[in-house]
Amino acid sequence: MDNLEKRLRIILSRKSPGEATKQQRGALQFYLQDQLNKAKIIANLRANLSGPNDQEGKPYDHRASGYLEKSIMPSKDGDTVWNKRFVKVALTGDKYFGLGISLDTFRVQIEAASYAQKLNDGFTSTSGLTYNDIALWIYEKARRNPASEWYAAYKRKDGIKTYYYRGDEVTLSIADYIAKPITKKLQTQGYKGSRWMEFLQGPAGLKGALTRAYRRYLDDYPAYTWATMTYKLNKMLEKLEK
Repeated sequence: MDNLEKRLRIILSRKSPGEATKQQRGALQFYLQDQLNKAKIIANLRANLSGPNDQEGKPYDHRASGYLEKSIMPSKDGDTVWNKRFVKVALTGDKYFGLGISLDTFRVQIEAASYAQKLNDGFTSTSGLTYNDIALWIYEKARRNPASEWYAAYKRKDGIKTYYYRGDEVTLSIADYIAKPITKKLQTQGYKGSRWMEFLQGPAGLKGALTRAYRRYLDDYPAYTWATMTYKLNKMLEKLEK
């Protein structure tokens, strides 16, 4: 009898079937938390805030103000950070043995600023963004970051003329000026996004951690089934012998 089977038999001798199911659910949650910590999900997500190419083939950097990076929750990797706020596990067990027979909920999530998904996925001209929306966003972001750099480029008869501004130089009228070419591009091409969160759906991200945790649970399931069945059988035989 291996250590897992011994441990499970001890659990069964002290708990009801419902509590045994609860123990399995706790084990599954622990496996997921362990995989999330080992994968360093938050560190990898932060590392992807800048990259060599977006979907348009241009470098991207989402660290401009630091607000997006600071909005990511959990804020760091660790053994205890993936609590019930981020991890959801619901397991149904049979009423007699307490064996898990249905995995009802098994998911994990992160939280970030509302525009995080837009930066990742992009959007098209049908997204409802207007010229005034863009100009106001430029003005507010520039004023929050006075050392930031902004520019607008226009085609002239003698070539392309580019104007540069510091954040503290951007007035509402200058924000309007900067917004014009941006609005035109968004209305014709849309914004294709950077895919900075794309790794979360891969083997190194949340999806991979869920898969590995569930496999670990399935690897333990035969031992739990054997321990449960033999424990119940022995209890029945003890009653018959009396």
